Amino acid sequence: MKIKLTKMILVLLICIGNLVAQEKKAGKITSDYFALLDAGNFDGVENLLTDDFQAIAPFSPNPFVKKAWKAVGQTLKAAYPDMKHEINYWFADDNWVAIRGEFTGTNKGAMFGKEATNNKVRVPITVLFELNGKGKIKSLTTQFDQKLLEEQLMAGTADPRIRAEKTVRELYTLMDAGNTAQFSNYCSSDFKIMNPFLSEPSSIEAFKGILQAQKTAFPDMKHEITELITDGKYVTTKGIFKGTNTGSMMGNRPSGNKVLIPFLVLDELDAMGKLKNRFVQFDGKSFDAQLMVGINPNAEKEKIIRELMKAADAADLKTFESYWNPKAKSYFGNHENSMEETKQRIAAFKVGIPDVHRTIDEILISGNHLTIRGTLTGKNTGKFMGKPATNNSIKIGWLGLYTFDENNKIESGRVEFDTAAFNEQLQKPKMNSKK
Repeated sequence: MKIKLTKMILVLLICIGNLVAQEKKAGKITSDYFALLDAGNFDGVENLLTDDFQAIAPFSPNPFVKKAWKAVGQTLKAAYPDMKHEINYWFADDNWVAIRGEFTGTNKGAMFGKEATNNKVRVPITVLFELNGKGKIKSLTTQFDQKLLEEQLMAGTADPRIRAEKTVRELYTLMDAGNTAQFSNYCSSDFKIMNPFLSEPSSIEAFKGILQAQKTAFPDMKHEITELITDGKYVTTKGIFKGTNTGSMMGNRPSGNKVLIPFLVLDELDAMGKLKNRFVQFDGKSFDAQLMVGINPNAEKEKIIRELMKAADAADLKTFESYWNPKAKSYFGNHENSMEETKQRIAAFKVGIPDVHRTIDEILISGNHLTIRGTLTGKNTGKFMGKPATNNSIKIGWLGLYTFDENNKIESGRVEFDTAAFNEQLQKPKMNSKK
């Protein structure tokens, strides 16, 4: 009986010893992780993580994968070169390790686009590690008081209202300069914008796209701020957008007009002082009216048709094709032609009637639809449709029907004329003159 009891005690002691050893091993893995992180040895940190590693942190709605978490560590080290993770208490159970401690450091470097404050921070942290049983970390979840960190980080610095105003004013300066590359320094990763040009809340890329289009259309653009009100989190800006339309806008040629458009913008900033949401309002009708004042809205389409006829007369097939939508439909003599067939017909006319000229006598425009009445003239001095030249003069009326797409490209075209009258003029024998 005593021998059995002794064996049981021995087995129990061995088990306890194994558990203690496992706990020590788990504790060493996590302490090594913090030591490598604080030392800036990010390759060493990466080697401690499994390939399917994930990290959850309060400053992101989505988990971080291995490479992304390494980048977070590098950002943290750049902002706090003397950073230290001090472990006050840890507990291990199987492959789980819970850590309680403190993060300390001096903000000597920029972080998330914000300048260093040189403030010291001391923030309690809680971290839960999941190990894979083979000496590596499979996941971790870290928690800390973001508000406490922000307060310590910004202690003694400018009033948050001053900081918010500075952020928004600097953003407008970047906008006027067309410097969209810097937008990410002022906008959060989940930034959304609502703008009359957009049908729904959109990302920072849409914001950049709008500004690039505006800068192209109005190289001298300026957002003149007339009033700015903020409580540190929300910023309301009233102002006037000014600019001269000397560049193309949405496919339209510049009008040369100046615009002055009042605007109202509400910005919401996150805890780090970055723009999270932006709501933009202005009078779109007033903008269009000022942009197009004195401009015939149909002038561009009429100009295109006249240039199209000029290209056809010259048999400039490349220019002729450039005015058409690639998916456009072309009809001649009530038959649908491909673009290649249309160009072949134009080239054949030029060979047979070298001086061919298409005169536009009347243009009627209704929205995107154009009706043209014109006259085709010329002299048949070249081989035409396999027949020798007759040297006859041609004068025939023609009718054209064209439809434009939203980019002012022709999406359908139809040309009709009296082919019987054309052939009669072409083949009509010359009368012998009397002596």
